Amino acid sequence: MKLKNKLSLMTLCIVIFIMTLSTVSVWVIISQQNREASADLIRKSFGVIKDDLSSKREKLLADSRQIAGLSDMNMKIELLGGAESVLSYALTKNIYRDLSEMLSDDMLRPELGTARCFSRME
Repeated sequence: MKLKNKLSLMTLCIVIFIMTLSTVSVWVIISQQNREASADLIRKSFGVIKDDLSSKREKLLADSRQIAGLSDMNMKIELLGGAESVLSYALTKNIYRDLSEMLSDDMLRPELGTARCFSRME
């Protein structure tokens, strides 16, 4: 082989080596950035899921407290309905006050669109 051919081949090999080296280094940098971006997206997604579950948990707790209050209200209404003629107003005054406070608290809830009270006719 002539010297000119050897130099040309050597130059070509060096250029190919440098191109391969730069391609590998760019691939490593891009894959690292993709990994970091993916981890950041997953972290943000878990944050959104955590916030959503937290708000649903708070709503469930509020609803369960309301249901517990309703069962207490139901017991008081049954007490009043069953013994209204026997009990005096002085004894039932506190029960009526508690019932009106429970109802007003329920009426002030922002989720409540309308409220209706029904009377059972016998």
